Amino acid sequence: MMKIRPLEDYDEENLKALLEEAFPIDEILPLEYYLAYRLNEGVMVYSFEERGRFIGFMQVVSNDDIVYLSYLAFFKSYQCKGYGSQAISYLKSLYPNSPIAVDREVIIPNGEDEQERRRRASFYIKNGFADVPCFQLQLGVVYQTMAYNGFSFLALKDLIEGISHKEDKTYWAYYLQTYEEAMALREKLLPLWDKKEN
Repeated sequence: MMKIRPLEDYDEENLKALLEEAFPIDEILPLEYYLAYRLNEGVMVYSFEERGRFIGFMQVVSNDDIVYLSYLAFFKSYQCKGYGSQAISYLKSLYPNSPIAVDREVIIPNGEDEQERRRRASFYIKNGFADVPCFQLQLGVVYQTMAYNGFSFLALKDLIEGISHKEDKTYWAYYLQTYEEAMALREKLLPLWDKKEN
């Protein structure tokens, strides 16, 4: 049975290895971000263990209006074994009456990672989520928002803006209601992200 506990400082090396395995390099924020983020009000970061071994993590942001699942990841050797659905069930049990939102990469037909993106979308659909008219833009990547148990665009936008890196707009997550708006803003902000990488 998977054990769920708060993320601790001693998880740092395991978390770093997981991020590097589970996400494209351009979607990974600095490690300090994940560790320091826990100090924000309304933020919880959970570690998942199986037989004492760190196998994954989940980062959740919430207020009275909405819950946002900002990260859910497992090492590849523990994927497709029901752990992700266990994590989602646990999250639903924590917030039984709240809308829960999550972002996934937009599916690009014939893109090099199209099948991986379709697999992620299918996972959330299987767990009761559906696409909503909302798109996130962060670090040059556009994500489709999915939701469970209702959704409010303004509630999610207010939640995320309340905890964004106000001192450094590089890592801000922007929320827009159409894909076209997200792509237009992406073109405008690309120089900022390119400068940060160089």
